[in-house]
Amino acid sequence: MTIKKLCCFILMLLMVTYSCNDDDLNIINYTEFDSVLFEAKNASDISKEGESNGDIIIGSTSILEAVITEYETYRSTAINQGTIDIATKKIRDALDTYQSSIVIIDGTSLASTITSAQSLHDNAVEGVYPGEYESGSKATLQTAIDQAQIVADDTASTQAQINSALTDLLMAVNTFEDAEIPPLDFTDLNAEILSAQGLHDGANEGVEIGEYAVGSKLILQAAIDTAKAVVDSSSNLSQAEVDSALLDLQSAVADFDQGRIGGPDRDITQLISTIASAQVLHDDAIEGTDLGNYPIGSKATLQAAIDTAQGVADDISTGQTIVDAAQATLQAAITTFNDSLLGIYVVNFEGADYIETPTFQGIGGGAQRTMEAWIKTDASAATQTLILSWGINASQEKWDMRINADKLRIEYSGGGVNGTMIINDGQWHHVVIVVTSGLDIELFVDGVLDGTGQAPNINTSIVNNFNIGRSTGQTDRHFVGQISDVRIWNVARTASEIADNKDNRLTGSETGLVGYWKLNDGSGTIVSDSGSLNHTGNFVGSPTWGKITSGLPFNN
Repeated sequence: MTIKKLCCFILMLLMVTYSCNDDDLNIINYTEFDSVLFEAKNASDISKEGESNGDIIIGSTSILEAVITEYETYRSTAINQGTIDIATKKIRDALDTYQSSIVIIDGTSLASTITSAQSLHDNAVEGVYPGEYESGSKATLQTAIDQAQIVADDTASTQAQINSALTDLLMAVNTFEDAEIPPLDFTDLNAEILSAQGLHDGANEGVEIGEYAVGSKLILQAAIDTAKAVVDSSSNLSQAEVDSALLDLQSAVADFDQGRIGGPDRDITQLISTIASAQVLHDDAIEGTDLGNYPIGSKATLQAAIDTAQGVADDISTGQTIVDAAQATLQAAITTFNDSLLGIYVVNFEGADYIETPTFQGIGGGAQRTMEAWIKTDASAATQTLILSWGINASQEKWDMRINADKLRIEYSGGGVNGTMIINDGQWHHVVIVVTSGLDIELFVDGVLDGTGQAPNINTSIVNNFNIGRSTGQTDRHFVGQISDVRIWNVARTASEIADNKDNRLTGSETGLVGYWKLNDGSGTIVSDSGSLNHTGNFVGSPTWGKITSGLPFNN
């Protein structure tokens, strides 16, 4: 054989050898896979699932079967031994998890609770004394114990049934413990003993008014001593016996009072009622300098009046005339106290009344002006929202500050300007209308610009008197609500001047102020002008004075 032929032979031999080795590498061993898969399929059984002790946990079978389904296809799809080994491990892990998913019922807490409840029952005594239990409560508890024991003894009981039985038993134990007779309460009896002893010690026997029948103190003291003996008793007592002792002593005190020698016949019912209401008024009142406070020292004055009235009520020697006089005096003191409450008077308008100023007819023509007021209204009808007015009902000659669609409006026949803020809401608002020298109109609400417009042709009439709470040009239009601190200027106030001064009372001498009605007079039918021109206003109809303690920034 030549060298060339020998080389070819060796090369062919090597190729055959390598080919045989590749086939050996692709051989897969399915023995363990088949064994584990078979075991898993045989173990999977949904009928084994349940809630009893030893059952397979519900839902475990479906999990195992899902793993089997996913990996049994590897029997035909695996490309090498490593792949089939992974599938084998996944099925084995799922099988192990399935076989360990066993329901284990824990009845330890139920058993221990049954034991403690039975001990509580067996050691308890029914009766009426403190520490004993109400009659029949033991039988009720025993029934609950027995029902819990049935569940504990039943090997088929689920965990949910055991837990429910435990809850029911605990509730029964709590109910039983609530049935324990509480410790005796001597509070009322001790208080009555103390009161009765004070009455006894302060009483005098005799035949004069206010004295007690001879021998009655000895009887009362015996009743007091009997009540004390109940409190000090070392033997078993029920609460009913303590309460009975209280009633006996109260009866003895009533009998003792009946033996008191009285004075003239009198009825103090109303006086006692007035004393009680006055004391509440006094106790709730706060002294200070803020709105809603009472002046410093006023409470002491009222208390002195209350004490004097109480003295009359306690003195049985006083007759009806003195009782009636004490009632009147105390009522007067209450009135004085109430009147001293720090507040601000304002004018109430009911819709058919107004204030008129005979010596002031407003500002006429197209002259600059400013009108201001604090108002509070919840009226909605168009005829019940007129605030300030002068002029007549003719084109450009009317000048009405009013509310329109719940917002501020100035109306001048042939035109008007509306604001944007809601002011018809039952709250206090500061409202302003300004006319500048250029006949620009500006509306302000609570110190903020709320609307603007122009009135080039206004020619306001000064024929009619200035009105507060009614239109002078359309006299069926009134105001419903409260008004305070009305100001009229013959100058156009600036935004800063308005904002800086709306919360303060003026001196009345400010430049351009031609009318200033604080409306805080508080009585009568005339309203004073605090400005320098003294344009006094008169009530027309039935405006009333109202006293308020909040809502306005002033305190005078």
